[in-house]
Amino acid sequence: MELKWVYCCPVLIRYTDVKGPKNAMLWSFLCFMYVRIEPEYEHDIGLYEHELEHCKQNVRSLFLHPLLYIFCKRYRLWCEVKAYALQVNVYVYASETERIQMINLFSTYISEWYKLNITFLEARTALRDELDEY
Repeated sequence: MELKWVYCCPVLIRYTDVKGPKNAMLWSFLCFMYVRIEPEYEHDIGLYEHELEHCKQNVRSLFLHPLLYIFCKRYRLWCEVKAYALQVNVYVYASETERIQMINLFSTYISEWYKLNITFLEARTALRDELDEY
């Protein structure tokens, strides 16, 4: 267990087995300022930063993040694209091909895991547009 500060708010990070929503292979699940990550991903700095980004989104939204995330698909897409873009940029790649494979993998997750009703190509375009802003 770890305590991390996001802005002026504490975040409890716990490495434990996670049972995500039905039919979803989620590596971690965020609930307010408590992050749970499966033990096998304990050293995955990209996933760690991805989840901390959701905590930052929570604070920036004045703690309305959970409600906005659940009820607003556009907000949910924006949140995931921001977090996955950060995750892409955290990893170190041996080649540009590996980086593109990671972008494609995360685009698949965005299009399939978050009930956004978007295609892989739409997810990849959104993610690449965000990466261009870095």
